[in-house]
Amino acid sequence: MSLLDIYLQKNEKKRYDVFKQTGLSQQMLSSVNKKSVSSYSVTTIQAIAKTVKKNAGTVLDELLALEKENAYFEVFNGEDLLLAFNN
Repeated sequence: MSLLDIYLQKNEKKRYDVFKQTGLSQQMLSSVNKKSVSSYSVTTIQAIAKTVKKNAGTVLDELLALEKENAYFEVFNGEDLLLAFNN
């Protein structure tokens, strides 16, 4: 499972929420999903920060910490399971 999805899940959000709140395309979010945090653009970090209502520095620090700890995606329902399966 991608780091972006794990981070958003921990903040009770989904990629769709980022799209709806910021207009960042779902194609962009999908491509970010396959990258390491160090390759996220400033625009992407800012969009995530706006969605989770944190500042961009905090979001970057938390994403880097998750990447370092090799975090995992938790499945709580069928929608989460489908998302995990597709990724």
